Amino acid sequence: MAIADSTGQQSHPPVPDIYPQLRDTVIIVPAYGEQLGIGLVLKELSESIDSTVLVVNRPNGDSTGSVARDLGAVVVDQNDQGKGNAVRLGLRYVEDEMPDTRYIGIIDADCTYPTSSLEKMRSILEARRSVGMVIARRVTTTNRGISSKVFAWGNRVLATAHKVFNRVSLQDPLSGLRLLRADILEGWLPTARGFEVECELNCFVRNVRNLQIVEVPILYRERVGEKKLGLRHGFEILRCMISLGTNRVVTVQPRHSASDGALDTRSPGPLSSIRKSELSNAFQTRRLDQREVVEGIEQPALNR
Repeated sequence: MAIADSTGQQSHPPVPDIYPQLRDTVIIVPAYGEQLGIGLVLKELSESIDSTVLVVNRPNGDSTGSVARDLGAVVVDQNDQGKGNAVRLGLRYVEDEMPDTRYIGIIDADCTYPTSSLEKMRSILEARRSVGMVIARRVTTTNRGISSKVFAWGNRVLATAHKVFNRVSLQDPLSGLRLLRADILEGWLPTARGFEVECELNCFVRNVRNLQIVEVPILYRERVGEKKLGLRHGFEILRCMISLGTNRVVTVQPRHSASDGALDTRSPGPLSSIRKSELSNAFQTRRLDQREVVEGIEQPALNR
């Protein structure tokens, strides 16, 4: 069931009655061809945190959408491709259909991220107003071969680039499990189309909102289903980091069609821009400590 086509003519699917808006946490699950993993993720979520689950599914003929609906998730169909587009569509839906939401989570649909840490992540946001986002930092305890070593090396390179180009110091900046305050996203949507959306979220929370980002370690698992992340995506993420560091960060607002108020999924229009000079000034403001929570003990996440 689609929110809107490229012309913005379709209306929102209703939020099922089984998910009253009294629940203040919404978990967005971008999904494409994840019929093997989506059921496992949704079952884990139901056992881990009281939340509404919103699956943004790009149909490809498999049963991802139907499995999610059978398990009680709100499902909207994505007409274009890319994880960034899915996250943007999900955030628009939450803003329009779930206005009482306080916390928004994003998790991959491949079952690599244990959801048991979500309650701890939410408790950090509830206890510390200076924290805008909590990220699950991936830890692996097994040797998964040369491909995983290359992936880990690439992640370290991108983490360093993120610090150099964007002044964002995180050990695992591209994690696919994160929880944010909904209010800090008001009037803003990411412009990234693909996997670089995590980078854009980090820059927005840290450099535009000037809020802390906390990392919580989790044991990373083997994915279920077909791998989609490749070498070219790493270069796209690096290009995004360089672009954000040298050009500008754009904040946007949702747009609606004039005919029936349906959500328009086309590229968002600018609300305001923070150019390089303004970002440079922002970097000179008082930097709040980024910390990592390990077994209840707060420790510095990364030396600067």
